[in-house]
Amino acid sequence: MSALNTIHCFGDAQHSGTVPRDLRHDAVCGVSDLIMRLDARWQSRLSAGDDLVVTSGIFQTDVQEHAVTRISGHVSFSLEARSLNSYTLTAFAEEIMATAHQVSEARGVTFRFDSPVLTEPATLDHSVFAALKHSCEALAVNHLELASGAGHDSAIFARQGIPSGMVFVRNQNGSHNPHEAMEMDDFLLGVGVIQQTLEEWK
Repeated sequence: MSALNTIHCFGDAQHSGTVPRDLRHDAVCGVSDLIMRLDARWQSRLSAGDDLVVTSGIFQTDVQEHAVTRISGHVSFSLEARSLNSYTLTAFAEEIMATAHQVSEARGVTFRFDSPVLTEPATLDHSVFAALKHSCEALAVNHLELASGAGHDSAIFARQGIPSGMVFVRNQNGSHNPHEAMEMDDFLLGVGVIQQTLEEWK
């Protein structure tokens, strides 16, 4: 399950050379403070054994107003949280709101949350999963069973009642990375697992 928010932080836009630190209401500092506090809360939840990932993939000042010598009065950013546990996600959403209030009080900024985009998790087909696992074992392919926190087309198929499963191929530098480094031998192992599964599928 995932929750994606677009959040706006508003402060006071001022010239950087005329406003001392204690009189600033800097939106960039406000957002940075919020993200770092949430990062600490995320670590606390991981230490407690919770399943959770938190990402801020977009962070931008107002292109109509920002300048090298200007204290930012408006920052918009994305904040996405994902978890296999809906309770964890709901609890962390409450922590986000409480932390935003703390930062507002400390830095004299305000936060506005747009309506969140919620995505429910999809359960893939157990028979497909079992068949893929059997193929890995039959081909002596080392494998790891895992739940994916990412969004995939297979989730769309699964929600429509189409039996679905996934095979992931290891990648040295991860996905969505310009330096992805999948070995072709690993790719061919994945293809072999899918081929074996299709040939034996009944």
